[in-house]
Amino acid sequence: SYIITLSPKNNRNLPIHRPGEYLVISTYIAGNYYSRPYYIIDSSNKDESEYTISVLKREKGLVSEYLRDSKEGRELIVYGLYGNTFYNCIKDCDNIIAICTNQGINPVYSFAKRILSSGLKITLNIIYSVKKYSEIIFLKELQDMASKSSRINLEVLISDEIVDGFET
Repeated sequence: SYIITLSPKNNRNLPIHRPGEYLVISTYIAGNYYSRPYYIIDSSNKDESEYTISVLKREKGLVSEYLRDSKEGRELIVYGLYGNTFYNCIKDCDNIIAICTNQGINPVYSFAKRILSSGLKITLNIIYSVKKYSEIIFLKELQDMASKSSRINLEVLISDEIVDGFET
């Protein structure tokens, strides 16, 4: 996957997002509009002046290739915030198990970052499954978070190959 930072025109502030929310990006390519959802993996926590998203590298993926090749200043149509996979201290427990595959790690990664930066008294247990080692997104970052805090636990499962240090 690759990382893209989105900033609004005219330096306007963006709506404050919660980890687990996503945007829909609409692009005009070769005479057609295409829309795709992307989870926000980070934002500037002070003023929400930009969002950072992760875009999966898809072979022959029209929209992902368009975004990957975008130059600074290219305008995109962005809708959102959407989604309800965020933590709610009133209804959610303090011990959370997140089970995800592939790009599903994006909202979990964002949530783990928020737990560590905000001091929330939550334990997040991440079970992350992929087919191949090469498909793991944010591995180093997740391992660093888990090694720095007992509130983040990580288990990575790889189904189609055997890799030392990982469950199969």
